[in-house]
Amino acid sequence: MQTGMLRSYAAECIGTFTLVFFGCGTRAMVGDTQNFAGILVVHMAFAFTIAAMIKEVA
Repeated sequence: MQTGMLRSYAAECIGTFTLVFFGCGTRAMVGDTQNFAGILVVHMAFAFTIAAMIKEVA
């Protein structure tokens, strides 16, 4: 197995873990997604997590 493939697998694992940890963690902390603010907070957590992961790679 090539080193490049291992780096790709590690990056995918770290990215997925971070997305689930922050995104789903925010959803669990907010709890109430019946109002617009709760939904917006959850969506922003997912968006900022993805933006942070893109910024790290570039």
